[in-house]
This record gives sequence, structure tokens and C-alpha cells, in this order.
Amino acid sequence: GLVYLGDILYTYKGDIPEGTELEIPAHTKGIGAQAFINQPGLSKVWIPDGVKLLGQGIFNWCINLSEIKLPNGIKTIYTSTFKKCLSLKQITIPESVTVIERAAFSGSGLQSVIIPSNVLTIGEIAFKDCVGLKQIILPDGLAYLGGGAFNGCTALVTAYLPASIQELRGYPFLNCNSLTCIFYDGSSAEQLIDKINVDQIEQVKPSYRSAPIF
Repeated sequence: GLVYLGDILYTYKGDIPEGTELEIPAHTKGIGAQAFINQPGLSKVWIPDGVKLLGQGIFNWCINLSEIKLPNGIKTIYTSTFKKCLSLKQITIPESVTVIERAAFSGSGLQSVIIPSNVLTIGEIAFKDCVGLKQIILPDGLAYLGGGAFNGCTALVTAYLPASIQELRGYPFLNCNSLTCIFYDGSSAEQLIDKINVDQIEQVKPSYRSAPIF
């Protein structure tokens, strides 16, 4: 069962029964790193708004997790939080989140995700190998997009980039073999092309959000 250190949910002892729908107790203030790692029995989770900290890799390899309610007030989705959550098709990220760290959703089953307007940073390989993801709209205000952020998102057709982006690290859209349109809401589309490095797209047409770059 649930193991606590004070108000922090430290881990789950034992194997979670198949099809478990878990409501985290209201008194919980935080959830420790890898608390539910590799628990295929976990199906749905509700986390109360009183929880202010979610550690790294909490749901890593929870392959049957299909639904989660995240608490309002968290600032960061840490490394590998939802890595390999193969059954997680969609998620609502709270508006309070400002950072999505490295590999946070890597290899998950996401088909749609709304990145909230307060997110400033998306880390390296954050959505790598999300093979069901077809479209991504990055919010106005996003400043940093990490290397390989969407690497291997083979179903991704369209991406929207805001003018606020200050830094794109290497190959954020590498191996996105279905990507045909990148819309850019800014005035320096030509400069942005050099940073995106989509080597599998031959024809480049600089433009703005009203028309695709690629």
C-alpha cells in the first residue's frame, strides 16, 4: 500500500492490483521520485490540489495508466514523470506549470496535448517517440525548446511555434517523418529554419502563421 514520510507519499509497497483507480489522500503535500514506477496495475489517478511537488519518474513505465488528474499549483513536470505511459492518450497540464523537463512524456501514448500558456521551457526529448501525436501548438511565451523534444513523433503533421522562442537546441523535430507544416508566429522565419534542422524536408518556404514554413 501507500507509504508516507510525514505528508510526503514516498512509495507504494507491493504490486498495485490490475485496473486500480487511485485517489491520492487529501492530506498529501508531495509525491516522491519514482513512487509508482513500473506499476502496470495502475489505471487512473486523481491527485488533489494540495499536492505541490511531484518528483521525477513518478509514473515511469506505468503502461496501463490511461487517465490522470494533475494538481493545480505545480510548477514543474519533472524528468521521466510519464515516460512509457503507453495508454495515456491525453492529459491536461495545469496552467501553473512553467517547466516540462527532459523526457517527461517520452515514449508515452499521447495523441493530443495542450501546452499551457505559462510554460517557458520544454526540455530535451520531452515528447520523444510519442508516435500518436499528430499536432503540437507551443504557447506564446515559450522561450526554450530542447534538443530532440519531438524526435521520433512519426505521426506529427503540424507544429506551431510562437515568436517568443529564443533558443531551439539541436534537431527538435528529428525523425518526424510525417511533418509537413511548421507555422511560425514571428518575423524571422528564415533564421528559425536554420535552427530547426529538419533534414528530411526538402522544400523550404519561409512564412508566418498564416502559412506553413514547410
